[in-house]
Amino acid sequence: MGIKEILTNLGKNNKPTYAVMAIAVVKGIARPLFTMTDKHADPETKKYTAIREGLTEVVAIPTYFACGELASKVADKLKRTSIRKTERKTKLYVLRSLYSSVSCDSCTCVSNNKTFHEKNPRE
Repeated sequence: MGIKEILTNLGKNNKPTYAVMAIAVVKGIARPLFTMTDKHADPETKKYTAIREGLTEVVAIPTYFACGELASKVADKLKRTSIRKTERKTKLYVLRSLYSSVSCDSCTCVSNNKTFHEKNPRE
């Protein structure tokens, strides 16, 4: 598998969650390294800060993943609900436009001894 194919597959399967997790991994590696290379800080402070920074990102990575997946599922359900509502509104609009386009001459429906136009006069 060549580099072009790898990059193409990564582009097709890309999610924002992956980018956020990649940033967290880099932070989890780089921040403790930079902290430990500080020559002016106290050695105990450097160790504490490096461990804290590393553990923060260790906790953050699965949290970012879980939140991304949860948001994706919720957004998918909301999208489906919105599409259904839009489809219903579109169907009603089409039916109403067809119903209102019936000409006066072709209306012969009679119920309760009144024609359609007697019950629903046009304005």
